[in-house]
Amino acid sequence: MTDLITALTELLAVQAESGQGYMTSEDIERSMGLAEGKVMRLLHQLDDDGRLEVVRVLRRCIDGRMTSRPAYRLKVEE
Repeated sequence: MTDLITALTELLAVQAESGQGYMTSEDIERSMGLAEGKVMRLLHQLDDDGRLEVVRVLRRCIDGRMTSRPAYRLKVEE
């Protein structure tokens, strides 16, 4: 699990550095090739460690409606 946390941390860091900002769990699943449950466990672990920032972003549903979804990024260290 530690290797996956490291991989997720690196993915979120690269995303932030590229200026793309936040990623939804679906974005992370596609990028890492992991199942939803595994991604959510990793995100919860980062959140428990105080390293995760969560916001709501708008995404288009399959039926064309816009919906608010949680999206994640690493907290900026000060």
